[in-house]
Amino acid sequence: MIRVIKQTPKGAVINVRVVPGSKEFQIAGEDEWTGDIKVKVKSKAIEGKANQELVTELGKMLSAEVKIISGHKSRRKALLTAKDADSVKRLIK
Repeated sequence: MIRVIKQTPKGAVINVRVVPGSKEFQIAGEDEWTGDIKVKVKSKAIEGKANQELVTELGKMLSAEVKIISGHKSRRKALLTAKDADSVKRLIK
């Protein structure tokens, strides 16, 4: 998971693969094909509900704002948070 979290001047960028329609919100390890962090969300991918849950719940986990910077309509997304990459790596294992 370490390689998909990168430091930028604006904060840490996290590459994730979203799995909608799960039983609970959770970080489910690394996607074996892409190397992205796999995040399961309860919401379905309808009308942005899964995206909203993703940024809200991950923001709570990191105690920082999280924004989607690419992949709004894809399961693969790049997220930006003001936290530094080392802090994110410690929190997301």
